[in-house]
Amino acid sequence: MKKTGILGGTFNPIHNGHLKLADTARSELSLDEVLLMPNGFSYFKADISMPDAVTRYEMTKEAVRDRQGLSVSDIETRRPGPSYTFETLEELKKLEPGTHLFYITGADTLLAMDTWMKPELIFKYCTVAVTGRKGSEGVEAEASRLENKYGAHIVFFEMDPVDISSSEIRRMISEGQDVSGMLPEGVFNFINEKGLYRTA
Repeated sequence: MKKTGILGGTFNPIHNGHLKLADTARSELSLDEVLLMPNGFSYFKADISMPDAVTRYEMTKEAVRDRQGLSVSDIETRRPGPSYTFETLEELKKLEPGTHLFYITGADTLLAMDTWMKPELIFKYCTVAVTGRKGSEGVEAEASRLENKYGAHIVFFEMDPVDISSSEIRRMISEGQDVSGMLPEGVFNFINEKGLYRTA
């Protein structure tokens, strides 16, 4: 059975930390590919200014250019209105019914997933792959609770921490600082060509 990882996010902008997470998940979980999934509109981040969905999709495509095993999906950037994870998983299941989906996320997100729209369908359609130590910060207890409540399948994999954030990159660009070491070359060039994140 084909094994596909899904790494969603606003990718505002996508950076080397995102790519390391995708590569590590692919290696540690023996995935055939990882789909990077830019959000169309995130109801969690509605107050954050960001480039439009098409621009972030194109920027994400630049990030994975010539990178084996990583690709980009426009499922959420094509969808009007808020992006809900259960709808994305449902669509992917229809497109590739024989594929085993792994939803890649962090421990903080796992602790919040029970509050998402239709969590029972999320856990039905995929294995949740959490980066971080299983026994940390109540994550193990929450994983057990979700497994008991929804029949969820949750796995853990470890990754060395990466001290990069999209918000810090946006701040640095707005202040004219060099962020070339934090971004794939194609993304760095794309941001410069489009004049993204610069103050007026």
